[in-house]
Amino acid sequence: MARVCRALAVSVFACVGVLLAGAAPVNAATTRPTPGYWLAGADGGVFSFGAPFYGSVATPRGACANSPQAPSTLNAEMGCDAIASTPSGSGYWLLNAFRSPTAFGQAGHAIQAGCTGMTGAVGLWTGMTSTPTGNGFFVTSSNGAVMGCADAVPFGGLTTKALNAPVEGIAATPDGKGYWLVASDGGVFSFGSAPFEGSMGGRSMNAPVIGIATYAASVPG
Repeated sequence: MARVCRALAVSVFACVGVLLAGAAPVNAATTRPTPGYWLAGADGGVFSFGAPFYGSVATPRGACANSPQAPSTLNAEMGCDAIASTPSGSGYWLLNAFRSPTAFGQAGHAIQAGCTGMTGAVGLWTGMTSTPTGNGFFVTSSNGAVMGCADAVPFGGLTTKALNAPVEGIAATPDGKGYWLVASDGGVFSFGSAPFEGSMGGRSMNAPVIGIATYAASVPG
């Protein structure tokens, strides 16, 4: 079974400036946060730009390896298809499409035991997103099952629905009390506190949708 490698999510991290000892001039320029991001390869390689490097798994039979069965032509070392960071940027997870995530830095340890809501998962793990604490995460499968680990509590999924296209990504609300799923045809499905703002479902597109990201605007009090 051939599998198309999807574009990987990038995450934003703010590097906090270190205050130097001693008095600073009154008109000294304030140190500003520097945005950065990580790129992840299908073999588990992680490339850091303006952000800390917490490690990778680009080694033979590493955490991104899979075990394709004949007559599959999949590369056995190319099993990762997503990266997700903690909200604080203190760590990230690499998602193996065939098994589970692997944690780096201070991201919550990716132990599958005790996770809930994965009943009915079929196909590949296609997307993941962190909880506000960075101690837990949600993972979704291509048929719309949602699994929550640690402090991530699932709010439902799509395993009982007839989908027109496979689910490709998941994004959590800033409060962690909801999430959106997106399918490759642009269909968006909201759960919990996540509001539905529209989708590309049923519209003509030049290429399939491969991910979804949360936008949290500041609302005047």
